[in-house]
Amino acid sequence: MFEVIRLIDDKEMLDYISETADMGRDSLHQVIEKTDDDQFISMLKAQMAEYESIFHEAEDLVEEGQAKEAPSFAKLNSQITSTVKTMTSKDPTSKIAEMVIQGTTMGITQIIKHQHNYTGTNQQIKALSEKLIHTQQANIENMKQFL
Repeated sequence: MFEVIRLIDDKEMLDYISETADMGRDSLHQVIEKTDDDQFISMLKAQMAEYESIFHEAEDLVEEGQAKEAPSFAKLNSQITSTVKTMTSKDPTSKIAEMVIQGTTMGITQIIKHQHNYTGTNQQIKALSEKLIHTQQANIENMKQFL
């Protein structure tokens, strides 16, 4: 069976970058009050700021002037999942770190797939997608200490 490869243009790539950054900051915002570990909270806030920055960089590159946010149902699903998983955990900080690593790993996988299918030549968009990947990789490394 052959997989159909769907090529994407500048707008679709920027939409995906902004949606990913929006989902990242929203997911972190949802879990930040479920822990009382000050070092962990500080790390989550720093990651939220990085996602916010990437979101606004994508917004600056979008011709219509507004970056695309993650779908509401995806945010709601994430919120319900994080609430249930942290409520049933004896160590919410470790569980949140695990969830962040899992979600971020999925994000890295998807942005790399988008890079492979990107047909545009805009170097700023390519650089922003690389920045997102590097940010996500660093976030995973930072979360490992809290497992």
